[in-house]
Amino acid sequence: MRVLWTDFAWNMLSQTADYVLMEFGYRTYEGFLQDVEDAVSCVVTNVNSGNVEPYLQGRAREYRSMVVNKRNKLVYEVQKDEGIIYIIDFWDTRRNPQLLTASH
Repeated sequence: MRVLWTDFAWNMLSQTADYVLMEFGYRTYEGFLQDVEDAVSCVVTNVNSGNVEPYLQGRAREYRSMVVNKRNKLVYEVQKDEGIIYIIDFWDTRRNPQLLTASH
């Protein structure tokens, strides 16, 4: 399966990565990027490995989330017929979860 990031998700990841680099240094930044890569690889290996996202249930599409680390998760949608995993959000879990429903 191919992985495509939405512009929104990519921007959120970029902002988070920039913050990690500036606040915690290069070593932590590298570890953060490895965590993201590992989470994406896990989703590619088994698209159902993430949990159904409870705040996005009841929609026409099924959204799942995969924990990246204790502060972030990927929110994604699988289009099996297209062979594509769309990462729609890179979510900071410290944010109000109701904002997730408002943005998607």
